[in-house]
Amino acid sequence: MAEKRKDNRHTYTSLAYSAGADVKIVSQNLGHASTSATLDTYTHLTEDKKKEQEAVAQTVRIS
Repeated sequence: MAEKRKDNRHTYTSLAYSAGADVKIVSQNLGHASTSATLDTYTHLTEDKKKEQEAVAQTVRIS
């Protein structure tokens, strides 16, 4: 049962992150003390997020 709960938390967090949910809110929902715990444990850089962040980096690039 504990493994299923862990899988559910991982799925929820990964999907919420991919959908653009605020990581602070997700972290609070999970009862984590910090957002770094949430990000380090549950999220992965998806290809869509990677492309999105590359576009952000191009927009804010300082020469």
